[in-house]
Amino acid sequence: MIKTRLAYLLVSSLFFISFTNAADQKANVEAFFTQMNKEVDFEKEIGHANDKDQAKVLGWLSCVYGAFVLILLFIPNSMSARWALFGCGGFMMSVGLALLAYSRKSVSEAPIPIAEIELD
Repeated sequence: MIKTRLAYLLVSSLFFISFTNAADQKANVEAFFTQMNKEVDFEKEIGHANDKDQAKVLGWLSCVYGAFVLILLFIPNSMSARWALFGCGGFMMSVGLALLAYSRKSVSEAPIPIAEIELD
């Protein structure tokens, strides 16, 4: 058993050592950190904020899932199981409705960043 583990250790070590090149490794690490430290240009990479579209889709999805869980109330269960289903389904529905309400809010109702507020 010990011989087998030592053989696995030796073979796997030789495998990884054979594919490791110090210059390539260092270049890969430098490229990674250069890419990681680069600032994100939201307009260039994404284009526009799509939070409301995502909230609408997730809101409808959550409402559908919540409705399905609430339909499970009609399956004969104990009263405690029905309350648990009602709690889970109701919570999912309330989250979905909150997301839908957020997605329908007009842009003019969005909060103004503090930097743009002018004090008289």
